Amino acid sequence: MLPPLFRIETLLAPLNADALILTANQRLRSKALQAWGLYQQTQGIKAWPSPRLFSLEQWLQQCWQQLQAMGDKRFHRMILSNEQERVLWEQITADCGLMQPEILAKHAADGFRILERWQLPITALNNYCDADSHSEAQALKGTALYRQWCLRFEAQLQQHNLMTREQSYRMIGDAFANGILKKETSVHLVGFDDLPPLFQSQLEKAADRIISIDLQDYQPQSIVRISTNDSASEMQMASEWAKDILEKEPDSRIGIILPNLGQCRDDIERALINSFEGHSLLAETPRYTLPFNISTGTPLGHTPLIASALQILSLHHRQWPVDQLCQLLFSPFWGRLSEEHQQRHQLANRLQAKGVFDIELSELRTYAQTLAKDDEAHNLFSYFSGLVQHQLTHKGPYLPSEWVDLFLSQLDLMRWPGERRPDSQEYQQTQLWYQLLETFASLDSSLGLISTSQAIQQLQLMATHQPFQPKVPDSPIQVLGILEGAGLHFTHCWIAGLHQQAWPPAPTPNPLLPVPLQRAHAMPHASHLRELAFATSLTQQYQHCAAHIVFSAPEKETESEQTLVPSHLISAIPLVNPKPSQPHDTSTATAFSRYLTALYHSQQLQTLASHQAPPIATSELSDDGELRGGAGVLRAQAANPFDAFALYRLQAHNPPATVIGLSAIEQGNLLHSAMADIWGVLQNQATLLGTAHSDLRLLITQCLHKHLQALRKRKPIHLGETLCRLEVERQTEIIRQWLEYEKTRPDFQVIAIEETIPLTIEGITLQLRIDRIDQLVDGSLLIIDYKTGNASLSAWQGERLAEPQLPLYLLAQTTAAIAGIAFGQINIHKQTFMGLHDGEHALPGMIAIGDNRYNLPPNWQDTKALWEQQLHILLRQFLQGDCRVDYRDNLSKERNASLWPLNRYFDSTRLSNKIPC
Repeated sequence: MLPPLFRIETLLAPLNADALILTANQRLRSKALQAWGLYQQTQGIKAWPSPRLFSLEQWLQQCWQQLQAMGDKRFHRMILSNEQERVLWEQITADCGLMQPEILAKHAADGFRILERWQLPITALNNYCDADSHSEAQALKGTALYRQWCLRFEAQLQQHNLMTREQSYRMIGDAFANGILKKETSVHLVGFDDLPPLFQSQLEKAADRIISIDLQDYQPQSIVRISTNDSASEMQMASEWAKDILEKEPDSRIGIILPNLGQCRDDIERALINSFEGHSLLAETPRYTLPFNISTGTPLGHTPLIASALQILSLHHRQWPVDQLCQLLFSPFWGRLSEEHQQRHQLANRLQAKGVFDIELSELRTYAQTLAKDDEAHNLFSYFSGLVQHQLTHKGPYLPSEWVDLFLSQLDLMRWPGERRPDSQEYQQTQLWYQLLETFASLDSSLGLISTSQAIQQLQLMATHQPFQPKVPDSPIQVLGILEGAGLHFTHCWIAGLHQQAWPPAPTPNPLLPVPLQRAHAMPHASHLRELAFATSLTQQYQHCAAHIVFSAPEKETESEQTLVPSHLISAIPLVNPKPSQPHDTSTATAFSRYLTALYHSQQLQTLASHQAPPIATSELSDDGELRGGAGVLRAQAANPFDAFALYRLQAHNPPATVIGLSAIEQGNLLHSAMADIWGVLQNQATLLGTAHSDLRLLITQCLHKHLQALRKRKPIHLGETLCRLEVERQTEIIRQWLEYEKTRPDFQVIAIEETIPLTIEGITLQLRIDRIDQLVDGSLLIIDYKTGNASLSAWQGERLAEPQLPLYLLAQTTAAIAGIAFGQINIHKQTFMGLHDGEHALPGMIAIGDNRYNLPPNWQDTKALWEQQLHILLRQFLQGDCRVDYRDNLSKERNASLWPLNRYFDSTRLSNKIPC
């Protein structure tokens, strides 16, 4: 059994005398009771009465219950709960005009509580002005407004027959003074630095003597100070130090104290896991109790189980972020994930392919309906269809208690909390969730009738404010905040983060109470002097909290790189360099890195030849025997055979990037569609030359508007009027410049626009869609492929064609003479043709077929033969299952970087160099 964290010797006299003992917090009481029990066992006592040892607020609550049990009507008023208090203050301050009224409401509630604990009436605010304010009149006005809020709060309490806890404390004191409650001979206080006047005065009424017990009588064996590079290395060093101690002295009680534990909880937890239980981060490791306990809990609403419940309830919103919907789809805490995983994945893919940020629940239901081909997919449709019907039937407003029933039925529709058995922590979270719903149901009188959005918002706030601290066995390592560790005793203790900017802490007076008032009455966090006295007292306490004590401060912040210096409160403590025999050397590997290294060296690798996939099956072709993907298959095969296999056979596509407005693909498609319509009207260069500038511009605008409206139907919310107008203006200018360029060409007419042409290679039919074919004066043809990005003729160089579209189009033309093939590069930077011509029909940007710049044959016939051979080889390789990882060039490698984890391109380097992955 671990030794206790409290030195019970300091309390033996009052405990044996059955005196009343009050602690500053519940943690200190719990540890003192544990120590008292162990002491009784060492004395051979098997059963003993519970001592009169309580936390201060626990004792006051018991006194209030005694008064209520007496039946006196004066004590029958209800005490305001924390949530009722929050709601009342939010309602009172709602018309303040601030964007975060809940923060203002919290300050208002804290200010009223401070006034009550310092026994100051509301009239104490009269004539007070904040001397630090820029405007005295403005400060007086703000104080007067807060005074009005306080008066309205008191009126609300009277109206609802409620009282604050502080008011009940005053009634308890009066009960002791009037003999209604029996007065104590003495009361012993443990762990208090100071007491607010309200508590002090009530204790004086309750007892003849108030005795403060000094806990600083323990003399340590060693106290040292350490300086670390930054806060991250400080936490890792403290974690490794604790691990070394436990390995040498398993019965040690170790404390790690952090002044800002609330802000760095995740960092210290990560450091401890790295040091002690690195393998617990692996996905296949079941959750288990780690050998350390962190006192600060996480918000209940942030735990995955309860977050999923809140997300399900929030599906009533008109719009829902797609990324959050996808997270919800893969949550195990609803439905039957084991059966529905594939369908959920398909649904997530469809949502992401839409390329929007938000989507409506009705659209989600529609997408789920399209997948409802089997029972599992039908489940998804049933879930979301049931939610839509539930929302239409129950629109509200309702009372909070009525909303609770509706919320529970909505969660039942989604089979929350899922199919698997919850572990211990999830079970505790579920119980706390139902308690939270009971608290929410108690807000009927405070909130009244509220809408769906208001009900969800209130419940989310409550879940965020409710901390979750799992109940776990006692741990040898306790990670505590600076106040939580006060009064406890360890064998070893590390107090971290004591740099000058954090310790003493900067004063943070309540912004709604006049600062002179707060300073005059020495209220919490009101002045530098009060914070200095507070920090000095705690620092002295921690110099007596363990046999071996380490104080530390980082030299800089981990993120900001800001230089820090140690607090002057620890500067007198001797500074030592961290060594393995003292605090741990940061160069030593963590448990996690050691685990990974051991895992790597224990591996038994088997090399498999994975460059050959099964040949393509008939089922992978369309009903007409056509290869899906067209020219894209050959482009991918040329770039890297594995990419073609992954993209077109495994369907390993990344969802398109979601952008504000139009994506690059949508912009390119819009230009292609508009160009097709424009030439559908113009038909030839003569008409182009004969069209007035204003009419031409009008034509361009109309064509763009037509296709943009079609896009808006898919993304009605994301494509607003202003954005569409700007896009039309931008593309109108680009297309206008391109048409001006086309006016400089010799005469031509457009004979094909977006024409689909079949081409058979290796017995497989490819459907090619040619952007445009021009017929020149002599009847020869110019084949054009629009490019809104950059184009380069080097794509036709070498054995693997990086851009096979135009060579494929060339092979498909078997009758007419070919004058040239060209990319029509159309973007804001450049409008030009880039391609090959037959030597007679030259255009700027094009080179003659006989130009040997790209190592091509000197005529069309030989060039077509060469390209036909290369394209046959590429398609044959694809059909036969060639899936080598063989990049054409660095550009091809970067273009499909998302496939690197799948093709394991970089693993071979790691394995050959024996580097753990």
